[in-house]
Amino acid sequence: MVQFNAFLRKEGVEAFRTGKLLIVTLIAIIFGIMNPLITMLTPQLMKLVSDDFDNMGVTLSDIKIDALMSWAQFFKNAPMLILVFVIIFSGILTQELQKGSLLIILTKGLKRRKVILAKFSILSIIWTIVYWLCFAITYLYNAYYWDNSIVHNLMFSVFLVYMFGLWIISLIILTSVLTSSNYGSLMLIFIIFVASYLLGMISKLKIYVPTYLLSASELIKTNSGTSDYKNSLWIIGVLLIFNIVISILAFDKKRI
Repeated sequence: MVQFNAFLRKEGVEAFRTGKLLIVTLIAIIFGIMNPLITMLTPQLMKLVSDDFDNMGVTLSDIKIDALMSWAQFFKNAPMLILVFVIIFSGILTQELQKGSLLIILTKGLKRRKVILAKFSILSIIWTIVYWLCFAITYLYNAYYWDNSIVHNLMFSVFLVYMFGLWIISLIILTSVLTSSNYGSLMLIFIIFVASYLLGMISKLKIYVPTYLLSASELIKTNSGTSDYKNSLWIIGVLLIFNIVISILAFDKKRI
């Protein structure tokens, strides 16, 4: 545990010193503010374009803004936050593999599995901080301007997207081990995401693919429909563990 904790601290310090932690935190704050802000600005934006629609014979009805609309915006922006996170931290393992700096650490006795677990742990910690910070900002603004109690299954829906982010982090680790290339890692993650999305278009399979969790915004409109997502939650948990186990096994056999 001493080696693991020391390596984990090293990863945290590196994320701070390189500015990656600051960047992703600022983006999370911006998204957290944007969710209610866009909702509040929507009526004004609709008024700006209403004349153009009137000329086309289309009448726009008044839009009621509330916490439900703001949370819908949160779920629209969440995938963007995940994408930014992937781009910023996709090189967390591949850069050290390419530079050969990991070899020095490993020759000093650090077990390879601890490298994988530490990398996954620090990314999970950072993701937890930035995601729930974004959530907290949106929640507080919504509570101030509107009423969060009208939103159904809020915490469960938000947790589903959080778990999707953890699964993506496990893919960062796995693809980094398999490709040893930042570009290769990004490409593999993109391919897996697209494959999951396409499988989700098949009605009988959609509730079993990871990308189904990104549709969790549907749950905030009703009290029903959580059972399918619970199944998906179990599946993505199994896939997450599978990715980390395969990463450890592959990294143990990898030449560095």
